[in-house]
Amino acid sequence: ARFPMRQYVAESAARVALTPDLNYPEFEGEWIPAPIDCSSVQATWSPPGAGEIVIGHSPSSRDRKGTDSVLVPAVEQLRRDGYHICLKIIEGVSHRECVEAKMGLTLFWDQSIVGAYGNSALEAMQFGIPTLCWMRPEAIDWAAGQLDDCPIVSFEPTQSGCAQAIKRLLDSDLSSLSKRTRDWTMRTHSIEVVGQRYVDIYRRLLE
Repeated sequence: ARFPMRQYVAESAARVALTPDLNYPEFEGEWIPAPIDCSSVQATWSPPGAGEIVIGHSPSSRDRKGTDSVLVPAVEQLRRDGYHICLKIIEGVSHRECVEAKMGLTLFWDQSIVGAYGNSALEAMQFGIPTLCWMRPEAIDWAAGQLDDCPIVSFEPTQSGCAQAIKRLLDSDLSSLSKRTRDWTMRTHSIEVVGQRYVDIYRRLLE
């Protein structure tokens, strides 16, 4: 909001939003997803079996992600309902340690306030970890169809809504969702795919 939106539009030949919730209609741009080098890693997800379900979360800010207001009470509710869940909140470690900690998760929980997913989720999704994130309806609309087959599980951004979404996931075919998550991340966020989209923009402007 530093300058009027019309000024950005008037003084640029093309405009790109990194996340769909920033692709405002008056921006007259397009959403090009953030890139991640997922081609260099392998899928690591495996079913929990009879062991403990591990839900991971790596908040840059607990207040801005809904960690203590939504996720923690939702997990406590699930434990009271008999689910054996380990909540792994990844904080105070290096970036490399954070990414490595996501490799063995059952599920990854991104946020319930921002309204769109970011790098934190992608770092888990590249390994095929099924991921939950509240997606703002406007963000889905402004993605212009690019999120139509997105495997991220959205939910009502409340304790109850979060708990119900996790329950549905745990009762679903997680193996299939893991594969869809990995495949979609490769098709949508790989460096090769995102790079080509920027090349296409430059070529279009030079025509």
